[in-house]
Amino acid sequence: MTRREDMETRLSELRADIEPRALSYKDSQISRETLPDVFDLPEMKAIGSPEAARSELSSIFKSYDIRGVVTAYHDAKTGDTVPMNLTEAVAHRIGRALASVVFEDLPGDTKGLVPGDLFVLGRDNGLTSPRIEAGLARGLTEAGVNVIIVGEGCSGEIYGTIQRLGAKGCIMVTRSHVEKEYNGMKIVLGREALHSHYIEQIRDAVFEGRARKAAQKAAVIEGVGPETRSIYMDALVDEFKESLGRGGAPVAVNFGGGTARLYSGAMEEILGQRLVKTFRTESDPDAVAGLPDPTQPRYLETQIAWSKAHPETTLFSFDLDADRVSAMVDGELFLGDTMAFPLAMHKLEVDRPALTAFGERTGRFSDRGRAEEIAGTVLADPRCTKQLSQLVQGLGGKAVQHRIGHSHIKATMNRMMDSLSGACGFESPKELVREARYIMWQAEYSLHFFGTDEHGVPADDALRFMLKFISVMDYYGKVWSEPDLTIKRFLARLLERKLIGNFFQAPEIRTVYDNADKARVVSDVERAFLPLVRENHWELAGMDVLGDGFRVDMPDGFLLFRYSNTSPKLTMRIEAGDKQGWLRYLNLLFKHYNALRKPEYTLDLTENAFLVERFGIQDPDAIL
Repeated sequence: MTRREDMETRLSELRADIEPRALSYKDSQISRETLPDVFDLPEMKAIGSPEAARSELSSIFKSYDIRGVVTAYHDAKTGDTVPMNLTEAVAHRIGRALASVVFEDLPGDTKGLVPGDLFVLGRDNGLTSPRIEAGLARGLTEAGVNVIIVGEGCSGEIYGTIQRLGAKGCIMVTRSHVEKEYNGMKIVLGREALHSHYIEQIRDAVFEGRARKAAQKAAVIEGVGPETRSIYMDALVDEFKESLGRGGAPVAVNFGGGTARLYSGAMEEILGQRLVKTFRTESDPDAVAGLPDPTQPRYLETQIAWSKAHPETTLFSFDLDADRVSAMVDGELFLGDTMAFPLAMHKLEVDRPALTAFGERTGRFSDRGRAEEIAGTVLADPRCTKQLSQLVQGLGGKAVQHRIGHSHIKATMNRMMDSLSGACGFESPKELVREARYIMWQAEYSLHFFGTDEHGVPADDALRFMLKFISVMDYYGKVWSEPDLTIKRFLARLLERKLIGNFFQAPEIRTVYDNADKARVVSDVERAFLPLVRENHWELAGMDVLGDGFRVDMPDGFLLFRYSNTSPKLTMRIEAGDKQGWLRYLNLLFKHYNALRKPEYTLDLTENAFLVERFGIQDPDAIL
C-alpha cells in the first residue's frame, strides 16, 4: 500500500468514526430567537458609554478576519487602559451569528451553516486561544452545528481538514504574530475565506442578536487532532520527500515557538541531513523569546547572527499559526515580493508548459488560449517591487495588480481554478488536480503564500510553501549548475540575465489621518492623477481594483497610496529608477495630497525620519 493509499484509508476510517457522533435535526427541532443585547454583557458595560462599547466591538470586525483585545492592558503611549473587546462571551455570540447568517452571494454551494453540518475548529498555542475556541464551540453547537475540535495546529492543517473530513468550513483561532493581549479568528465556509461584507453580516447579526436555536445542542467531537495532524504530515512527506531528499543547499528553520514546531518530525524526515539547525522548538505562547513575527529583524537577532556565520544556509522563520514564512540568507531578510520571484518563474517556465503538454497529450483542452492565460497569470500585491511584473512579463506571463488581503487572494484563486478547470475540459478543480496534477501558487507581500491542495482549494500554508520554495530553488540550482543556490544568488542571476532591473527604493511613508476622511482623500488624489496617467500612458490600478488605494506604474517605477483598513493611517510607497526619480514622484504625490488633505493632518517626521536623513526633506507639508 502506498503512503497516499494509506492516508485515504485512514481518512475513510476517521470519517466513519465521526459520522455517528454528529447529530441531525428535523425542522421542528430548530427555531429562531433574539439573544439579549450583546452590549449588556459585563465586559461591554465595563468599557463605558454605549457609544464607546459599540465602537470597541465594531473594531474587531476587520476586512478579512476578526481580531480584538483579549486581555486589557495599559498603553504606554497614550496612558490609557485598552479594554477587552474579544472575550469568550463575545466569541459565543460570533458562533451563534455565524451559524445563523445566510451569505446569499457567497460563491459555491455553501451559503451558510445549517443544523446538522460539521464544522472544524482549530487554534494556535496562544494562552487565550482555548477559551475563544470554547466560546465559538458553544455558540455553534447551540445553533445545531456539530463541531470537530482539532485543537492546536497550523493553519494549513486546519484548512485542509475541511475538505478531508467533508466539513462545511472552519475557524482558525490565532493572534498570528502580534502581542499576546490580542487574538482573533479566520473563517472559512466551503472553499471561501470570509472577508469584507461577509464579516459585516456576522457583525450585524451579533449586534442585532439574530440567532438560530436547536432543541438539543449539537455534538462536540474531540480526539481527532492526533490523526488529522498525522495525515497532514504524511501528505507533506508524500509530496516533497522524494525530491527534497536528493540533496541541495542546507536549510535551517526557526519554528518561532508556535504551531510549526508540531511538525518538526515531518520536516526532519523530508529534509534529512539538509536540515542543519532549528530554533524555538518549544512552545512560547508568552513570546518570551520575542514575538513570532518573521518580518521584523528586532525579533530575529539570534537568527541573524547565526545566519551571518552560515551564509550558505537558507533560514526560514514562521509566525504563530504558520501561515506566513520569511527566508534569510547571510543575515539578510527576504520578504514576500522577492520570495515570489522564483515561484513566478517556475510557474511560467515549468508549471504552465507542463499543463500545456498534458492538454496536448490528452486532447482535453476546451479553450487552450484561456487555459494558458490563467496558468500564466501572477497576482501581484501592489506593495511589491516593479521587478516582479518585469520578470513575469519578460517570461511571457501576465502580472495583475490585486487587492491586498489573504482572503481576497484566495477568493480570486478559487475563481481562477474554476475557469482553468473548464478551459482544460474538466468539471471541477478537484478533477483537474487529480488528472493533470496541477497546483496553482500565488504570493502576497506580507509573506502569505498560497497553494492549491488535492481538492484544488487554495490555502496559505507556510510549512508547505517552505518545502515548495526549497524544491523550486533546487530545480534552478540544477538547471544553472549551482547546487547550493540560495534566494540571494537567485536574485543576482536575474539581474545578470537582465530579467529584472535595479530600482531605487525607500521605506514606506506613514501618516496619521482622520479615520472618517481617509477613503475620501485617497480617492480624490487618485482622481487628480488621472490626467497624468492618460497623458503619459502610465498604468493605473485604482480603488475599483485595489479597494483601499491606488497604484500608478511608470516605465521606471511606481507609486502607491493607500489607507489602512484597521487604523486612522495613510501609507505611501514609491519606487523609481534613481534617487532623483524617487524625489520627482514624491513631489508629484505630495503636490496633490497636500492640496486635498485636511490641513490639520501634517506628516510626522519622527515616524518618517528617513525623509530628513536620506533626502534632506524638512517640510513635506509645504510641497505644492
